[in-house]
Amino acid sequence: MTPSLSSNTPTNTQKSQLQRQDSDDPKEACNGLTATKKRKRLSGRPLLSFAQLKSRKAAREAASRSKNAWKFPPQQTEASTASILKTTQSKRRNGSSALEQLPIELLERIFLYALETNFCRASPFLASAVSSERIYRTLIRLAFFKDTEHEGNCLPVPGRRQRVKTARERIAEALKPADYNMRLDETDRANLQATILRCRWCTKKRILVQLPVLTQMNIWKHWVGTGIEISDPVGQTTLDDFLSVRGHETLRTFPTAYTSPLEGTGPDGSTYSMSIKPLRWINIFRWTPKRASICPRAMNIRIIPDYLLRGRRTGDGKEWCFAEEDLDLLELFRQQYDWCGTGHDVSFSRNALQSGIQTAITSQNMRALTSLLKVDELFFRQRSTHDPPPGYANQHTGQYYAIPEDHFLQAIRLPMPEAMHSFILLLRCNAESMPPDSSELTQWAMELSSYHENNEIDEAVQLFGEWLLDFMIELPGYIDEARQVPREKALFYHGELNTQSRMGKRFRDEVCDRLPFTSWDNYHQPWFFEYSYDVSTSWSTDIQ
Repeated sequence: MTPSLSSNTPTNTQKSQLQRQDSDDPKEACNGLTATKKRKRLSGRPLLSFAQLKSRKAAREAASRSKNAWKFPPQQTEASTASILKTTQSKRRNGSSALEQLPIELLERIFLYALETNFCRASPFLASAVSSERIYRTLIRLAFFKDTEHEGNCLPVPGRRQRVKTARERIAEALKPADYNMRLDETDRANLQATILRCRWCTKKRILVQLPVLTQMNIWKHWVGTGIEISDPVGQTTLDDFLSVRGHETLRTFPTAYTSPLEGTGPDGSTYSMSIKPLRWINIFRWTPKRASICPRAMNIRIIPDYLLRGRRTGDGKEWCFAEEDLDLLELFRQQYDWCGTGHDVSFSRNALQSGIQTAITSQNMRALTSLLKVDELFFRQRSTHDPPPGYANQHTGQYYAIPEDHFLQAIRLPMPEAMHSFILLLRCNAESMPPDSSELTQWAMELSSYHENNEIDEAVQLFGEWLLDFMIELPGYIDEARQVPREKALFYHGELNTQSRMGKRFRDEVCDRLPFTSWDNYHQPWFFEYSYDVSTSWSTDIQ
């Protein structure tokens, strides 16, 4: 029995009005009630069959397993990825796209040809297909190997075709499954670096694994590929042995192989020598008829990602911090850059860098602060004094090099002795950026000059406070001179103390030898040659 409506039920509600508007046929209405209008079927894909649903579920599960495979140790990842692909491929059904039905090897070639990251996002199966150690190592080699024409006139014009062909074949073999004939220009290579450095799989360990091979590729290109032949049979055998080894074997044999430069003769009759810095660079020097040299790095850096400069957010997302692995990677990038370069060939955000310096000061992370200040001074001093090479954008930011004054004020608000340590690091980067008329800084210097808390550092702190007060008085004159001729007039230039100036001599005699928390034995040389992480010490690491 159909229940009747109560007389108190409103008949002019918004819902009933809409129902009456939707009804065009009076037969559909009965006693003031309107039947629900039949909805039109929306356009879209047809319903999937149970077999198709099962196939897609299997693909999603495979994609999830491939993400977990990224966290496996390197020696297990290759086998794990192969097992995933085999299982997923066996579960594919007719619902798969034509692209997904292609062989895995062909999918890898397509991905490496296009270098389009959206390829991985097209489907879970495609993501699994290109998630292997073979693809990872190829992407790293493509991104960091500079395969352009020889720079300058140091190297000879390639002579023997067979040696050139052999060198090209070895480089092509190292880049498989990518096609070596499809070379990347510098813009594409910089974009590829930026892309892979944002990926979770691009870790410090995976990059380190490729350094021996990248070194070999540079030797094939710049030494063997140009036709330079070693006259000493022992030296030639040693080089051939090194160029033939693979993986972690290289790390064990390479350090003892080259204790002296290798000498050879080019097809033009000129004499050449090659020195190798393990995992960092090779230096090829031409002695006759006119001296010249090139120094290709194992990794040619074009991008420094923001997370290496700014740090990463903590677990709660409210603060920033620096992971030790990220600092190691930043130091590796510093070692792989030619400190004599123009600075215009590497792109990064200075805003991110300055934010990272602030984070390093507030978190009292002296290692991070030192690395970031070295990066800032190296690139921005070089950009202010050098024009960009052809094909590179001008990244010059001002008429002279300076760092924000707020960094100094932020440092003196730390507890002692971290405040003094951070402040001196900022001085070594650019002393002329210190605010000369800051009352807060003047008060802090006066407190240092009468510091009494720890007998071990009382004298050093007091002498530094007295020196700082005198330097603040002379600072306005220092600023003008240092900005005009920084190499000769700045208190510090590239971290090197200017002992020719009066305040520089006082700093050396009164402060340097008495600082207990840092060593100033190297105050007379640029601080760019010091690294908190030296990649050359990774020989003993048994990595695949």
